[in-house]
Order: sequence, then C-alpha cells, then structure tokens
Amino acid sequence: MNNMYLKKIVTLVLTQNCNLNCSYCYEHSKTKKTMSVETAKKIIEKEINTNDEYPEIIFEFFGGEPFLEFDLIKELYEYIWNPKFTKKRVCFVSTNGTLLTDKMKEWLSQRKQYIVCGLSVDGTKKMHNINRSKSFDSIDLDFFVNTWPEQSAKMTISKETINDLAEGIIFLHNKRFLISANLAHGVDWSEPNLSDILEEQLNKLIEFYVDNPDIQPCSMMSMPISRLASDDINKRWCGSGTHMKAYDIDGQCYPCQMFLPISSTESRNFESINFSDDEKFKDPFCNNCPIDAICPNCYGMNYNNRGNVAIRDHNLCVLTKIIALAISKMQYLKIQRYGIESISKEPLEQYKVVKGIEIIQKQLSYF
Repeated sequence: MNNMYLKKIVTLVLTQNCNLNCSYCYEHSKTKKTMSVETAKKIIEKEINTNDEYPEIIFEFFGGEPFLEFDLIKELYEYIWNPKFTKKRVCFVSTNGTLLTDKMKEWLSQRKQYIVCGLSVDGTKKMHNINRSKSFDSIDLDFFVNTWPEQSAKMTISKETINDLAEGIIFLHNKRFLISANLAHGVDWSEPNLSDILEEQLNKLIEFYVDNPDIQPCSMMSMPISRLASDDINKRWCGSGTHMKAYDIDGQCYPCQMFLPISSTESRNFESINFSDDEKFKDPFCNNCPIDAICPNCYGMNYNNRGNVAIRDHNLCVLTKIIALAISKMQYLKIQRYGIESISKEPLEQYKVVKGIEIIQKQLSYF
C-alpha cells in the first residue's frame, strides 16, 4: 500500500451523547460522557508527530453529535493549527446540523478552508423527519452547501423511506448538494418487495441523470464499474485498521468508529484481527460474484453483527446487484446519447467502462 496517496484519518469521539434518535442509528450504547481536552490533545500530538509517512492527517470530530461540545471543538481546532505542527492537516466534523447558532456558523465560515462539516440529511423533509427525529426544519441547508460546496451530504435510506429514494436524491441535487447515499447498515433488507421498489426508484434516477449529464451522480449510482475490467484491484474496501483509526472518549484506540463500544452490542476481541492480511477480509461467499470488486463493504458492521470482519450482510446481495445493473444501464444510455467521451476523456477508462457494462449485463441479466 503506497502511503503517498493516502491521508491518515484520525477520528476523535468528542461525546457519546446525541440530541437525535435516528431510526437506523448503529450507536446503541450512548451516554452523556465526553472526551477531556487533555486526552484529545495527547492524541492529536501523538498522531501528528508519529513518523508514519502519511503526508496529511484528517482529524474527524465525531459523536454522538460533536457540536454538543462546540467549545471543545474550538479549543482542539486552535491546538491542531498550532504553528509548532508542520504536517499537512485539516479538521472535519460529522454533524446532524441541528445545533448550529448564528455565532457558530460565523466561526465556521471564517475557518472554512481548515475545518469542514459533513452534514447528514436524508432527502426531502418527509423522508428526513421519518428517519431523523423530525429535525429537518432545524437544519440550515443553504449554510452547508454554500460554505462547503464540494463536500457531500450524507443521505441514508431506510426501509421506511426507500419508496421516495429518487425524489429525495433529486431534491438534494436541486439544493446543489453532492450526495453520498447508501442503504442503512444493520437493517434487515431481506423483505422480497424491497428489490422491486429499489429497481423502480433507480429507474427514475437513471432518467434524471441521463437528462442531466452535468450533475454528478450520487455515490450509490457511482460504483466504479470500470474496476471490473481491471487486473489491478485494491483488495480492501476501506482503510479500517490501517490508515484509519478512532479514539473513544477515554483515549482508547480502535480500527475505526464502527468498532467502538458505543457501536457494538457486545464486547469483542478486535485486537486479534490482522489488519495487514487482506485475505482475512475476503468473504468466501463472494468468491464467484461478478461484482465483488465494487461491492460496498463495512468491516466494522460485519464484525459487530456477525463476529467476523469478512462476512457481509448477504441480504444486501440482490439489492447491490440491482444497483450495479442500474449503473450499467445509466452509463450505456449516456454513451448512446452523448458519446463515449461523456463517460471519460481517457481511452483506457472508456474501454474499461464499456467492458464493465458488458460484464454486468451479461452476468447479472437474470435479475
């Protein structure tokens, strides 16, 4: 793994408390405990001064809802940007966006190049309120999209909102957001009618994206199908336990936030996992799957729910294949209407995308 092209992501859980109670939340053991300033500063200094060859660090402030501890965020921001530290760095806050006052927004705006906020918003007001404690009207959407226009909004789809998936994504696009969209983790997606609903919604999205080629498709419709035609495939889906780590309120280090006690239903011995052994992260069930190389995966959720970082939620298999088919159809229709250069300017990437379309259509056409 070439660290020159990776950023180290260091997550600090500033609080286990949250002002919302989202329907799909995987943090089942919330408390009102917070991280002390002293603990946070020790972590920051250690990570910045570690000679690990990562050229840049992202310090992510996490929760719960981190803006419950805004004074702590301010103090840690000032510490991170102490001139004694020279490594390239940035601060990131994962937030539900409901607690920002005018003074907080002013402070953030003045530092927007150095501290970025990632907003969770689940589509239309109706959808968001179903998932996220009726909090839609408490969020200043314009502030987030105007302050950080290149930062994606995180949209989670639940079983209760999947019927409106397309409407929610189009709504956020019309608000000028880039969108990171995913099906909720840790939810039972085995109900047979959900595949038909998802296919119907994705067909609506295909029509929207083909008609609006300048809009960057949401992450759900952006799986890199060209990788299916590549021999050089990264075997790991994310950097959990390698260039990613998370510190709990007591300073204990974990492979990522998904391994934290607040996210786990029981205590597990993650120390026994060899995160440098890619073979330990391969699910044997997926060996012959034609889209294994592009299938989203969460090792922490695998570990929490099935006791093994490799074993995925196989109830998602059909839904993920439907998404892959939708992407291949969307790319094909774009090529038909706008030409191959609408997909990529690079001939090799053009070839790989076309090959990826062929692989998906040939091997998944029975869905």
